[in-house]
Amino acid sequence: MHFFGEVRPEAWSAALVPDGTGMYIVENTAHQPERRRSNIAHEMAHVVLEHTFGHVLIGGDATSGGCVNAGDRRQEEEAAELGAELGAVRQSGWLPTPRSGVEADR
Repeated sequence: MHFFGEVRPEAWSAALVPDGTGMYIVENTAHQPERRRSNIAHEMAHVVLEHTFGHVLIGGDATSGGCVNAGDRRQEEEAAELGAELGAVRQSGWLPTPRSGVEADR
């Protein structure tokens, strides 16, 4: 994690990690809060869309953010689209914003 968090933080953004019947989202905390929200929304979109994964690889091209769902580019495009919509909902004011004095990205 030191390598991806400090040496090459641009090499990855976030990932889904299976745990039994659930999933964890692991995010790169070296990124700015706006990027982190976008990354999490993208990973949440995979869950909402019930995407399945074969092998996920670290080290894709520059347009993939360094992580590639080798099984299905269509799934990545769907998650990108829904993730953007989830982010737009927050920006529109439909979701509560952090109160003054409360850290937003804990």
